[in-house]
Amino acid sequence: MKDIGNCPICGNIYGKHNHRTFHHVFPVNVYPNSTLRVEVCQKCHGEFNQLHEHTEKLDRPTWLKRWILFVISKKKQPYELYPQLRDF
Repeated sequence: MKDIGNCPICGNIYGKHNHRTFHHVFPVNVYPNSTLRVEVCQKCHGEFNQLHEHTEKLDRPTWLKRWILFVISKKKQPYELYPQLRDF
């Protein structure tokens, strides 16, 4: 299998049972034109989705803050992993 890297948050290697996914920081069902996506493994993606209901109609700064706090809870620096977060 081709090596496609590691999850920036947990460091797990992407593979057969831990796929690379792209998480929409702003839920698409609330913000249909959202383009801010971050690379993360399937495990971390699911973990974040379990913590936060994507049906909540929250403003963008709140969703961004939730993502940043999730990354910080994993002892990582969100703006180093995802520089595109600075634009929002």
